[in-house]
Amino acid sequence: MVLFNILFPSPPAGQTPAPEKMQDIFAYQEKIAKEGKLIWAERLHDAAKESARIHIDGSGNSTVENGPFDGPSLGGYAVIDVADLNEAIALVKDFPSGFPSTTVEIRRVIDINDIPAPDAVKAKAKALRELMAANAKKLHA
Repeated sequence: MVLFNILFPSPPAGQTPAPEKMQDIFAYQEKIAKEGKLIWAERLHDAAKESARIHIDGSGNSTVENGPFDGPSLGGYAVIDVADLNEAIALVKDFPSGFPSTTVEIRRVIDINDIPAPDAVKAKAKALRELMAANAKKLHA
């Protein structure tokens, strides 16, 4: 199991994919979900709607900056479970985009076993992941 996070940019302001494109997107997501590859996916509201950035300095002090924000922002994400980066790339290349031009970023999720940490820390991380999985199941129960 290798998890990757797929990061989609926000669409141009006020634009939504055409209904037929949305059907194509949902059909593709359903296909890869049934294959066990799509773990989770969400689209995010535009950065102008209920958004904030928290800036934390080296002393632990924080400053809140409320949106909207200028420039590109994250528009959505998906978590996929695939064999390797090549399979992740193939899945994303086949993804039906709702817009004529976009750039999608693929990032591998860190596995706690990849980090040199004491067994107690790894056990705590595993327990936390199990708790988060249980919380996710409650969302749509």
